[in-house]
This record gives sequence, structure tokens and C-alpha cells, in this order.
Amino acid sequence: MATSEPVLLCLNLRRELIDEAQMARAAPALAELAETLATFRSQGWRVLHAYTVRPRSADTPFGALPNFEPAANEPVFALQGASALAETQVSDALAARAGQMAGGVFSRCGLATALAAQEQRVALAIVPDACFAPSVDAVAAHHFLEFLDAQGAARLLGYEAWGANVICLDARRQ
Repeated sequence: MATSEPVLLCLNLRRELIDEAQMARAAPALAELAETLATFRSQGWRVLHAYTVRPRSADTPFGALPNFEPAANEPVFALQGASALAETQVSDALAARAGQMAGGVFSRCGLATALAAQEQRVALAIVPDACFAPSVDAVAAHHFLEFLDAQGAARLLGYEAWGANVICLDARRQ
């Protein structure tokens, strides 16, 4: 059973995963994500960061996106596989708490994590307004959300603790 304090899983907030053109398109989502992140930090709620490891050239910018650097108490996971839930510490952190996923979620990593959450019955919700498609492996947001709807993800509308625009991946919360 999930506790009342949520966990925020920030995916792919890395300079090597988003180019300048995509950064401009992601600006509204990044603004929403900044507010979400500030809320979690001010409440003392747990924040995790995970990113997909990609080969890169020496001249490719590297590191956290400006203004989205992890705090000292926020663990960072370099993902070797597709799903963030393949990391034991990530799945353990989400097992006992309600989770939210934001950032570069409209990607293969985000989709794999969402599907793994459904399979493992992990209470994980997507905050679509705080999500973007990284340029490396972009999945159009509407395709991503339509696919999850087809998989039976419940939309939490008006759920005050998380806001009106959250998609719940836990079928038990319908």
C-alpha cells in the first residue's frame, strides 16, 4: 500500500538527450516541471533522477539540464536498460509510495517504465504537462498517451494532491 508522501521520478533531464530545437519546444513542459520539482522539494518529498545512457561524441554537451540539477539528497541513476524500474533502488522507492513521473517521459525509456509500472502494479502516475519528448528517441506525446489509454491507464481528474492533469498507471485507482 502506498504512503501519502509521493516520490517524483524525473526522467532524461540531460543536455546530451535534448538538442536546442527540442529544448525550445519543451519549454512549457520544463516550466511545469520546475514548479512540480519545487513543490516536491519544499514539501521534503523524495525526488529521483534517472537517464538513459547514450553514446555521445566529445563535443556533445553533457550533464543535467540547467536549473534541473539534482540536489545533494536526490539519487541519480544512469540507466543501462529501457525501464527505470529495472533499477532496484528506483523500484524499491516506488513500491511503498505513490509515484509521479515527469521530464523526458515521451520516449522509449518513459514508455518502458510506464509499462513496467503497470506490470509490477506500481502506483506510478504521469504528469503530462511536465513531460516532453527528448530529441534522441522522441515519441509523439499523443501517441504515448493514446497507447497508455489503450492499456487501461486510469486518468485521475481532479485528484487534488496531484492536480487535474495526471494519468495514473495503477489500475487499482480507477
